Amino acid sequence: MYFRSEMKKIFTIITFFFLFFNLLIMFSIQANSEKTNNKKLFLGGTGEGNYSSIQDAINNATNGSIIYVYSGEYYGSIFINKSISLIGNNSEDTIISGIWEVIKINADHVSISGFKIILIHGTISGINHTYSGIELIDSENCFITNNKISANNGIYISNSNNNSIINNSILNCSVYGIKLSQDCKNNLIYHNNLINNSHSAYDMGNNHWYNTDLKQGNYWDNYTGCDKNNDGIGDSSFIIFGGENKDEYPLVNPYFGKVILNEFYVNYDDIYRMLVIGLVVAIIFCLPIAYIWYRKYYLKK
Repeated sequence: MYFRSEMKKIFTIITFFFLFFNLLIMFSIQANSEKTNNKKLFLGGTGEGNYSSIQDAINNATNGSIIYVYSGEYYGSIFINKSISLIGNNSEDTIISGIWEVIKINADHVSISGFKIILIHGTISGINHTYSGIELIDSENCFITNNKISANNGIYISNSNNNSIINNSILNCSVYGIKLSQDCKNNLIYHNNLINNSHSAYDMGNNHWYNTDLKQGNYWDNYTGCDKNNDGIGDSSFIIFGGENKDEYPLVNPYFGKVILNEFYVNYDDIYRMLVIGLVVAIIFCLPIAYIWYRKYYLKK
């Protein structure tokens, strides 16, 4: 009996330690997995995990990492070749500036949000080059949102599909606001403001320039259509240069979180029509008076 009791105790202890070490291994695997897939890095702050260079943070990130960037100005072009989220404090005072492609993406599932992105214009060996604020090459399922971009091409997309370009302000670009090459398809582009660009957009692929559920597209400062029902959406489509793409629901005012309606609507066609009718009525009304006056004062002489 004594021997059996002792064996039972030993078996219980062994079982306890076995379960304990298994739990430790499971927690360790889970922790390492979270560290690999949800690693958080910081730019411009203090303490452990903070970096002074965005590229250094990207180089030390892993797929699934989130990089938070505090307000400030960060100089230098950035290359992203892994699935990460790069999040700025806001698009007014979190500034990335560079002389090449400011942000070049060559990976799937990348998110860029909350930055002012500026290309510093210049020449190299006396030759003008065309560079972009954000460039997507061979990339899919990326999200470019809530940024303010000024460059040669604001956003350039090549051989990339199923990306979302939403709620960005793209302005003062010397070539195109947004440009897509022929090998792009199913990219979704809406709620962007395209202002004061030499050319608004160029697209030779098969992409979507509006949200079909919301029936809302982008704001184009060179849109010349009307909004007769004053719903904030243009009554005619905006033609995208380069192919057969259209923004079927162009916004008539810049988008800042909601569709803005005009306080009043002026239909210039109706005004022109009323002026013509008024002129005709005035002529018809004045002709008899002029004739009577003529007969009374001139024929008697």
